[in-house]
Amino acid sequence: NATELTQLVIAAANRVDATALLDAVDNEKLSALHYTLGLGHIGIAKQLLAAGAAVKPAVKSSQSVGVHGLVARFACDSKHYETARDILRLLIDNGASKLEVDNRNGRTVFHLLASADPQALRTFMDTLPETNAAVLDILDYNGCSALYEATKSDNAEAVRILLKRGA
Repeated sequence: NATELTQLVIAAANRVDATALLDAVDNEKLSALHYTLGLGHIGIAKQLLAAGAAVKPAVKSSQSVGVHGLVARFACDSKHYETARDILRLLIDNGASKLEVDNRNGRTVFHLLASADPQALRTFMDTLPETNAAVLDILDYNGCSALYEATKSDNAEAVRILLKRGA
């Protein structure tokens, strides 16, 4: 099972350079923590973080995917909003920034969520109370805001949520 496998990896990490093993990436440039976040396994994420895994963005092929983005995709795909909220809090407690801006396209997690799942958008905004108009109005490298993304996607509920928060 996954927990047993995680414990084996952690035990191996204790015998060698732990950070090198725990932060090792595959050919997609994703670490064990990245896969864990994408699957929503909070217990395994806690074990990996406790063992010294670093919270850092994934660099997959030609695009960077922040840890917030991985959790957002999990929330949108699984509809497990409370788990996503708990994982996001865990990441912030372990050093993740409260806002990630992807340095390849200038997008935040709110750009992604505005065109996807309104409930996931609401979950992230409630978990990140610092979310204000300045954050929501960040323009990506194409000059688009989260509100633009919601409008372009015809996501009326996301537009309402963003406007209520000051976008």
